Parts: sequence; C-alpha cells; structure tokens
Amino acid sequence: MSESFVDEFSSMFRRLVHEFEEQKIDLISSKDHPEISLGGIKIGPLVDKKPFKTRLWIAKYLIAHGFASLSQKDILIESREILKNTVREGKSKTLGEISPDFYIKAFLKLSKLKIRAETEGKIGIRKKKKLEEVLSEFLEKRAHKVAEIAVKGKEAGKEPLLKNMSLEEKWLFEKIRLTVNSWKKILTNQ
Repeated sequence: MSESFVDEFSSMFRRLVHEFEEQKIDLISSKDHPEISLGGIKIGPLVDKKPFKTRLWIAKYLIAHGFASLSQKDILIESREILKNTVREGKSKTLGEISPDFYIKAFLKLSKLKIRAETEGKIGIRKKKKLEEVLSEFLEKRAHKVAEIAVKGKEAGKEPLLKNMSLEEKWLFEKIRLTVNSWKKILTNQ
C-alpha cells in the first residue's frame, strides 16, 4: 500500500476524530467547584447536579477528575456493541447500518483500553486484546462488503447501500472504485 494512501487516510481520520472531540456534549456536575481553566477555556463555576455542556475532550478531563459525569450514554461505545455489530455483519450479505461515528468511538474506546491495560495488568490486557480481535473481524467483514460494492463499479451517491457506510468507508469505497476503474481502462486499452 502506498505511503500517500496511508497518509491521506490517516490525515482524514485524525481530522474526523478532532471534529468528534470538539463537539459539545451534556454533562452533569458531580460537585460544587469554582471556575476551572483548561487549555485556555474557562469552565464553571460548577454547581452539584446541575447539567451543562462542554467539548468532549474537556468532558474527558472533568469526568476523569471527578468533576462531572455523562448525561448521555451514547457518546461512548461499549465492547458488547462492537461485538453485536460484528455478529450482525457476519449474518448479513449487505452492509448493516452503523452510527456515522462508529469507527471514531471504537478508536477512542480502544485508546482508552490501551491506557487502562497499563494499569490493570492481565485483565486490562485481555480486554484490550479481545476488543482488538472483535474490531479487526468487524473491519474485515465491512471492508469486504465495501470492496465488493466498489468493484461492481457503482458510483458514489448512486447506490442505496452507500447510505449505510461511514465516512471512512465511503473514502475507502471511492479509492477502490477509482483504482479498479483505472485498472480496467488500462487493461482494456480504453
């Protein structure tokens, strides 16, 4: 695989993760606390049990330090949800519907487990490895279906199955489709 292909995808994915972490989410304050300054952004003052909104990256800090808790659970993804989606993908011949930010949430969950594995020892390492295996299986199943649609030569936006693709999958679809079409043209002398 060419380095520019990997660099291009990596750059696109980092941008998506950044945009995801910049979205505002709902939190509930866990205690009274005066104003907190974080990365030049002022939060608070916090009032116990009072809801408020802040960016995800700030929320991670506030939650980790006991200042707040999530009021919306869907911002995170659980390992069992990834497993459930993997089983569903294995049973279906078509792409199942996934959250548009599924891969970002899975990436953040895996990143969190990697950090926890360092402090939890064998149990943390097992959880991380299990999630890596399930996520890898899920990626293989989805990539196979995306590649199959792309090889059939469907144009982006013209195929109803594209609606079940995440942005990352649509990017992959378009790269495969363009590569296969170019390859066909060269081999058929067109």
